Amino acid sequence: MNESQRSVLSIVLAGVERDLLLAQQTLEHPPRDGLLTRYTDLPPRCSDGSLDVTLEAIRGKIKQLTEDLRLEPHEEPVRRTLVSRLLLDGVALAEVDARGLRGYGAVDPATAKYLQRELPQLRELLDRLVELLGASSHVTRLNTGHPHEPPAQ
Repeated sequence: MNESQRSVLSIVLAGVERDLLLAQQTLEHPPRDGLLTRYTDLPPRCSDGSLDVTLEAIRGKIKQLTEDLRLEPHEEPVRRTLVSRLLLDGVALAEVDARGLRGYGAVDPATAKYLQRELPQLRELLDRLVELLGASSHVTRLNTGHPHEPPAQ
């Protein structure tokens, strides 16, 4: 295999490996419901051990392919990925202010005032979390202006 072929195969197998890990983590520690998220359709735990045997067989096959084809591992930047997701959450929050919600119908003035007061506070808390996670300084502040307006100076 050439380098490009090995790279593509490595990326695909790494995806299978991530999904396998997620499946195992979900089976061992089912996600807890949040205030706004209810986890449904959880996978069943097989009492006969067949699920564990299958998971181990998949891991074994990935290991065999990796060793036989001398595939190189890829790095998965956990902190940077988490910071990126939090920054995107901040952008989404900026889009659901009262002006952004008007596209879905009229926003009650009291609700608009409430959102104008509370959403920036939530974005500031997200900023703080991003800072605590050690993101580089040029990406630690969310644009707290409306997405269709230039940021405040």
